[in-house]
Amino acid sequence: MISEADQVVIDEMITRERTMKERQKIIEDMTHKRRVFKRRLVIACAAVVTPFLTILYNVFMQYEHWPMMGDC
Repeated sequence: MISEADQVVIDEMITRERTMKERQKIIEDMTHKRRVFKRRLVIACAAVVTPFLTILYNVFMQYEHWPMMGDC
């Protein structure tokens, strides 16, 4: 039979284990949300920057055959 002192120790260990599992779950959830946020941020930045760079490239390509400053 388990003594009362041993039962208290076992109960504390069970409580501690549950607390650690809860904390680990919270950390995993936060890490997942952070990854999703980063992924969405990269996609949003790419969606904003890509058209700008495309327009800038097209503008510079209009000047492709112009002579350079010292080539007059």
